[in-house]
Parts: sequence; structure tokens; C-alpha cells
Amino acid sequence: MSKTKDQVREVTTALGNETSFSGIMRFKDSLKINGMFTGEIKSNGYLHIENGAVVNADIFVGSLIIGGTVRGNIQASE
Repeated sequence: MSKTKDQVREVTTALGNETSFSGIMRFKDSLKINGMFTGEIKSNGYLHIENGAVVNADIFVGSLIIGGTVRGNIQASE
């Protein structure tokens, strides 16, 4: 599957596939999650949940791409 220009964005921060994190995550620009996250994510920025990632969280972001597994409420303004 090819990505459109709007789907391809520079990611400034990443949680690697060996990473497991829980708590409240806040970020400014962009975040890619490759590993596991549990908790809450809040940002006006761009969130990319990569294939194979597992996220159990309520998510409130500017924009979002989901490739992995997400459990929780999602609110994205774009």
C-alpha cells in the first residue's frame, strides 16, 4: 500500500519496538510508537502507531495513523 503525501510526515520522536512504557505521554510535534504503551496520550501533534505496536490508551491528538493494535478512546482533530 502506498502512502499519500499527507500520510508521510517526519517523526521527531520514537519509542522503539523493544520499548514498553506506561503513564501519561505528552509531546509537541510528532511521535511514532513501535513498542508497547499503556496510559494516556495528549498532544496537538501527529501520532503514528506502527505495525506491530500495542497501545492501550485514551488518545487525544491532532492527527493519527494506526498500523498496530489500539484499545481505548480516540479523538483526533484531523
